[in-house]
Amino acid sequence: MTGSSTQKNALRRQILSRRERAARSQPPSIWGPQQKHRVLQHLFSLHPSFSGPILSFFPINDELQVLPPAPDVEWFFPKVVGQNLEWFGWSPCRPLPPRGRFGIHEAETSTPAEKLFNGPVLVFVPALAVDSKGQRLGYGGGFYDRFLSQSFAHQQAITACCVTHEFSNCNLPVEAHDVAIDLIATEESLNCTCPLAQLLCKLRTKG
Repeated sequence: MTGSSTQKNALRRQILSRRERAARSQPPSIWGPQQKHRVLQHLFSLHPSFSGPILSFFPINDELQVLPPAPDVEWFFPKVVGQNLEWFGWSPCRPLPPRGRFGIHEAETSTPAEKLFNGPVLVFVPALAVDSKGQRLGYGGGFYDRFLSQSFAHQQAITACCVTHEFSNCNLPVEAHDVAIDLIATEESLNCTCPLAQLLCKLRTKG
């Protein structure tokens, strides 16, 4: 294990502990109603200006629930297959799929990610914390870094994550395989860390 990996593990424990304390003081989640509303406003403002597929995730550990904005809108959600992520379509008008390997909802059938990438794809990525340049601290499995480093995703994915403002400008150790996030949504703002994301934000303001 590298020094950066050891630092990340210690930081994960520290942040999870802080989140647990925050959730106890503001049950049932670290996200208060007003915080949730403001963050989702930022994220969903991207939706009308984006015509490609949208990839999201089912939340765990007090993550914000980022689901399609209407019952008949289909987004794609991850399924762990070996060491990789595949994706399945789901909309709120359907029952939730059963829980899979990590206790996260997963459908029985899924589609390899490259089949979804025929143009820009908006990807919501889970995060415990990020820094000002979009470097992300995840849960340590490496699934999203592997997925986003593949050529089709690296060239066409626009990535976004949501964290509370407290965890949006952390000092994080960075490793060679880490993939930075393009858009960071907090209860206070939507911050762009790359030119393609800035273009999407401009489209959002014109919509």
